Amino acid sequence: MQRYTAILVDDEEHGRRNLQTLLEKYCPEIEVIAEAAGAAEAKEKILSLTPQVLFLDINMPELNGFDLLESIAKKDFAVVFVTAHRDFGIEAVKAGATDYLLKPIVIK
Repeated sequence: MQRYTAILVDDEEHGRRNLQTLLEKYCPEIEVIAEAAGAAEAKEKILSLTPQVLFLDINMPELNGFDLLESIAKKDFAVVFVTAHRDFGIEAVKAGATDYLLKPIVIK
C-alpha cells in the first residue's frame, strides 16, 4: 500500500482532532506528519516537511487558506479543503483543490 504524508491546517483544535481520527480510521495510507493552527505556522511546516497532501481550512485568523496557497511558490502537494463554508467551492477549484470537504465530516 502506498503511503502519503499530510499536514492538517485548521485554527480549531477540535477540527484537527476530528480529521486526524477519521484519517486514522478510514485512510490508513495517510500519515499525518504535522499540524498547524494558522497559515504562518503551516507555511513553515510545508516548506520544511514537503507533504504530499495538505488538508486545509479556509477561514483562519490573519491569512486564510487561499492566501496561504498564494504565498507558496512551488505547490507540489494535493490540496483538500476542509471547511464549514459551502460558498468557496469555485474558488477552491481555481486554487487547484483536489477535493472540498464540508464540516462537520460525517461518515455514513
